[in-house]
Amino acid sequence: MSFLSDLFGDEGDRDRILQQSISRYRRDMTSAIGDYETLMSQALDFYSDLASQNIDQYTSMYQSTISDYSQSLDQAFGDLMSGFAEQRELVGQGFEFSRQALQQGIQQQVASTTAQQAFTGLGNTSFGQANIGAIQRQGALDLGLLGEREQMTMADLIGQQTQAAFGAQTSAAANLFNAGSGFTQGLTNLQMGLAGNLFQGQQAIAGNVFGAQQNMAAQSLQGGQMQAQNVGTGFNLGGALLGAGIGALGSIASGYGAGLAGNGD
Repeated sequence: MSFLSDLFGDEGDRDRILQQSISRYRRDMTSAIGDYETLMSQALDFYSDLASQNIDQYTSMYQSTISDYSQSLDQAFGDLMSGFAEQRELVGQGFEFSRQALQQGIQQQVASTTAQQAFTGLGNTSFGQANIGAIQRQGALDLGLLGEREQMTMADLIGQQTQAAFGAQTSAAANLFNAGSGFTQGLTNLQMGLAGNLFQGQQAIAGNVFGAQQNMAAQSLQGGQMQAQNVGTGFNLGGALLGAGIGALGSIASGYGAGLAGNGD
């Protein structure tokens, strides 16, 4: 190797080593950042899938619960209506038995009175006919009063049953509404929690990647500065050595010229 190659050879080696180190650092950091992003993305995807499954499970459980509750309500309401119908039927049967008993009583009284009047000879008299007519009119009045009482009783019973049915339906509707509101709020909380956690996770990934990239840029800049300083140091050293060599050659040449002049004398 020449003197200049020997002089600058170490600097070239250092420059190459620094360049390789910087390149390897960038490559390794870029690969590490990519691996980190991949792993974190997979973790977020796993969390998102798991949270979505939980939301689907929650929704399915709610729908199943509401379905079971609605079926139970339908059964209970059907049983209530059947019970109301039985009550009305029993009340109607009671009034029917009373009506039949009253009619039989009227008929028996008319028959008994007619027999007595026939025995006493009053059957064909106006007094006897009036007496029979009075019994029949009273019987008709009693039957009419019984019918009115039956209508009033049925009206009261139907009113009570209607109120009870309305109360049952209102309570069921309120329960369904409250359950629906609770489900909606719960579902909203789950969805907002999922979205918030995903956002925080993505924000953390972006922040960490940005920080790593900044650090890599800073380290690369520092490496470049070291490389530039290495080159500058080589040029300064070479320049100084060249300057010293040229100065020495100049001194030798001056001395040699002076010697020649002395010999000439």
